[in-house]
Amino acid sequence: RFQGLAADGALNALFLIWQACLTDPTSPLYGCFPLVFEHDAFLVEVVADRAAAADAELDRLMVLGMRQMVPDVHVKTEGSKPSFRWDK
Repeated sequence: RFQGLAADGALNALFLIWQACLTDPTSPLYGCFPLVFEHDAFLVEVVADRAAAADAELDRLMVLGMRQMVPDVHVKTEGSKPSFRWDK
């Protein structure tokens, strides 16, 4: 049961991220492009001069998406600093 809720919350977060990227001109993610969703991580191509704001918005949307599924669970994210290259 818990794994299903976690998957639903992650999918909900992905929907919120896509919505911000495509339909919300006030969002720092507007015009950005989600590239990869792997397990519990999102890789999003963002405009360089909005990277810090986009990172904060990603954190907010990921937490919001998960909290809508499990409101009584403490949810947090661990972002990584933006980079110009995808690397291990």
